[in-house]
Amino acid sequence: MAAGAVRVAPTCVPLYNIKLKHRIHTGLVTLGCFDGVHPSLTCATDGNKVFVHHPFSRHRVAGGSLVQSLTGVDTGEYQTLSLQQRVSALLAGQAQVDSSSGEKLPSDILFIGSPESLRAYNVENNEEVFFKEVADGVNCLAVGLLGDASSPLVFAGGNCSVQGFGMDGEDHYWTVTGDNVRSMVLCDFNLDGYNELLVGSDDFDIRVFKNDEMITELSETEIITAITPLYR
Repeated sequence: MAAGAVRVAPTCVPLYNIKLKHRIHTGLVTLGCFDGVHPSLTCATDGNKVFVHHPFSRHRVAGGSLVQSLTGVDTGEYQTLSLQQRVSALLAGQAQVDSSSGEKLPSDILFIGSPESLRAYNVENNEEVFFKEVADGVNCLAVGLLGDASSPLVFAGGNCSVQGFGMDGEDHYWTVTGDNVRSMVLCDFNLDGYNELLVGSDDFDIRVFKNDEMITELSETEIITAITPLYR
């Protein structure tokens, strides 16, 4: 850069703007491609409800728990899911596997955690995949492959424990942590070609699990509220 030149910061331009007539709960927002192609915005709101906004409006399956509405948003299609429990965690992710090829299906599943349970919902088909009571509660969620597993799991972090559930609703993973779990992420921490599970908790520690074995513990100065991997 020449002497005296001024570096101009890039300007972020929004792709689209929407006005929602519902309060969005902090941290309970996720983006999912429920049809495998188009992104949809999903948020938790008041009254133990989750709404899904499809900016690329299209006809959707009726008859399930998701109720279609054209009110409450100024563009696209809008659906709401009413629940019996407070929403404490929300995440969309690829968790279904093709039975013949073993490859992950491109469509995302919506996972909804509460202080007492975990629910998996197929938004595209408007049907529940599974509902599971979780004694330790669900504070945060992560979904994907851990280690050399062949099928993805959804991991629920709760009161001093992490549980991993398959799409059959069964518990396929369990480990203990030092305190209440507040954040989780799956990433290749030690660059061995397999994902490890990073768990942040209220005791200011980040614990790294290779399968169910803790291989590293990192201490911070405050509660770990979020963990995000940076890829090279």
